[in-house]
Amino acid sequence: RYISVTGVQSCALPISQGGLWAALLAREGMTGPTAAYEGEEGVWQMVTDPFSLDHLGRMPGGLAVERANYKAFAAEYHCQALLSRVLEVRQQVPADQVAVVHIQTYGYLLRNIAVGAEKWDPQTRETADHSLPYILAAAWVDGGFGPASLTPERIADPALRPLMAKMTVVEHPDLTAQYPAKYVSELEVVATDGRQVTCRDRKSTRLNSSH
Repeated sequence: RYISVTGVQSCALPISQGGLWAALLAREGMTGPTAAYEGEEGVWQMVTDPFSLDHLGRMPGGLAVERANYKAFAAEYHCQALLSRVLEVRQQVPADQVAVVHIQTYGYLLRNIAVGAEKWDPQTRETADHSLPYILAAAWVDGGFGPASLTPERIADPALRPLMAKMTVVEHPDLTAQYPAKYVSELEVVATDGRQVTCRDRKSTRLNSSH
């Protein structure tokens, strides 16, 4: 994720679907091998040594599925709050009136979606949806961010690059210190007429699957 992102990240969906499908079949009464792990030519014998699954469901923090996070936009998780702020700010400062965009944020966000030449000039869908400058510029111009923002034509659109070039993203030590308990960024925008708009993420606490 710290370099060009590839299509392998899309593999998470079919893997998750497979697990869900297996659970639904089991609920309806479908059975499988009774000794798939410990039996003759089972996993323990052919692949691994014996291991225990007794800890499942009793791990600190609960099951991973209970700690899952939802996203409002088809973009990388850590940009969600900033993307929401941009959609608000564009009502006051449209894309063609932006002079400067300065973002202070926590280190993980910076390294994950705002560092490296490929994040400032994405060439693929997988990199574009992990590029903070591209995501914010597309949302600023289009008034939203979704599948249409990630077509090859939109990603290659040279009209977005000038707005991306007006952005700077830096790490703020205090915001890094709050992570991961809080995901906080600050957005500062200067308009071509000199107006300034500054906002800090209101949704500063990490959002879990209950929201």
